[in-house]
Amino acid sequence: VVSTQSTWEAVVSTQSTWGNDSVIVDTCSGQFKNRTTCPNCNYVHIKFDPFFYLSVPLPMSKTKDVPYTWVGFDGRIMAYGAKCKKSADIKQFRKDVAKQNELDPAEAPRFVVADVWKSKVHRKLKIGDSVNSIKSNDDIYVYHIDLPGLNEFYGVEPDPDAKAPLPIQIVMQKIEKNPHYKPSYTYSKPYTSEAFGVPLMTAIPPVGGITNKQVYNQITQLLRPWVHAEPELPAGAEPLAADELPYEIKYKEAGYSYNAKEFDLLPDDDAYEGGQKVKFLVNWTRPEYYNIELAEECPRDASAPAKKKTSYSYGGGGGGTPIELSACLDEFSVEEELDEENKFYCNKCKTHVCASRKMDLWKMPDLLCVHLKRFNYTKYWRDKISTTINFPVDTALDLSKWIVNPAEQGRARYRLYAVSNHMGGMGGGHYTAYARSKENAEWYELNDSSASKVRNVDEIVGSSSYVLFYERDPAVKGQS
Repeated sequence: VVSTQSTWEAVVSTQSTWGNDSVIVDTCSGQFKNRTTCPNCNYVHIKFDPFFYLSVPLPMSKTKDVPYTWVGFDGRIMAYGAKCKKSADIKQFRKDVAKQNELDPAEAPRFVVADVWKSKVHRKLKIGDSVNSIKSNDDIYVYHIDLPGLNEFYGVEPDPDAKAPLPIQIVMQKIEKNPHYKPSYTYSKPYTSEAFGVPLMTAIPPVGGITNKQVYNQITQLLRPWVHAEPELPAGAEPLAADELPYEIKYKEAGYSYNAKEFDLLPDDDAYEGGQKVKFLVNWTRPEYYNIELAEECPRDASAPAKKKTSYSYGGGGGGTPIELSACLDEFSVEEELDEENKFYCNKCKTHVCASRKMDLWKMPDLLCVHLKRFNYTKYWRDKISTTINFPVDTALDLSKWIVNPAEQGRARYRLYAVSNHMGGMGGGHYTAYARSKENAEWYELNDSSASKVRNVDEIVGSSSYVLFYERDPAVKGQS
């Protein structure tokens, strides 16, 4: 206790030395007890730090359920759900996927993690991307590029020094006659194409001697599960002949140019000249043969969450449970282990360590600002938590449970007198406030230049509450 009093007197003395005797220091500053334990020598470092506001974390889940669809190189498709740490990156996610699919972890680098939108790969996720950057409406697919199987198919000897082949997207397209086709128009085409179904992924070994026939056969092999054996034919349509396919295969430069030239991929022995930076187009001239059921009703693992309402068909296509303020205070007091980026220097064993740290309340101010940490920042992502935090408005807030100084525990009852609100997100927003009048004890809403009486005090508690302002209950203020 002597050391804490000395620390506190040093804070006050510093203010006085600089001529800063301040009512703010006297009424708004408190003290933390910071207990840090070195895992190497078990030495306990205790430090008492001043504070002018109490920032409390919101006890949110540290894990995230990521639903994804697995597309194997053997044609197997399965819906899964992976539970990952929010701090994990895609590199770790791929390892989790390998384990879930009972594959060697060495296969993980051969997975392509992609966000599929409108039946095309919208973006490929990089290994350094955060798992938490995956949004709830993202449609995540994981494609397995089986390199040994690929080399075996093409008859290529494995070369450990060779670069891995680039993944190549295969887009399904429905082909229809263009009723507005005009030959005189430069960009007018006799047929229209519309992406549908599930895009696939393949690769071609970066070696010479690859023929069109080899590439063609590989793609048709990938497409076998997607060809319906007994489709429902449109009125008047004839079934395909035994040796007839319901699609044609083309390739074009993988880019966004509307008029990029397309090339037919034919099963001949000519050298394949498309390279790896291309996109394969499977033009379904008979789209009724595409196995839509495999996309919309694919097998689901027990880990997969409830199915999202997504349609792959061709032809037309703030929440959360409220949290108690007491839970935020509990989270503040939980002992944590410092990570690699926040190592503690132990002056006992003279090294930086991932120590364990516990913060407690020691000395409390007469006026207390409680800051709800709604904004999260990491090197991967930024986010605002809009969950409602329940806090007492007309009843007292008793903090004695979280104060470890016995002399302060009897003076730990506070009354709310104002709330600062933030509406908006990471890019900007608007601030308003609620304040209780000292004249009539009524609550008022303050919004820019306007002030209006609050009709129902329940509306003060909401998902926009950001900073809570408390004063020590006059009934306990004089106690010590």
